[in-house]
Amino acid sequence: MAGDKKLAGFFQDVQAMNESVAEKAERILAKEARANLKVVPTGNDPDPGNVSPERTLP
Repeated sequence: MAGDKKLAGFFQDVQAMNESVAEKAERILAKEARANLKVVPTGNDPDPGNVSPERTLP
């Protein structure tokens, strides 16, 4: 039984470390995504082409 508790504690530590690594990766990815976000200025949208309802698509 003592070995089971020791093994359970080990895996709990591993889980906590993995959660910490995942949280750090998430923060890094979110920071990179914000840095690479491209914003189209208001009033200067590119022409989307003909999007009228009458147009039939191929």
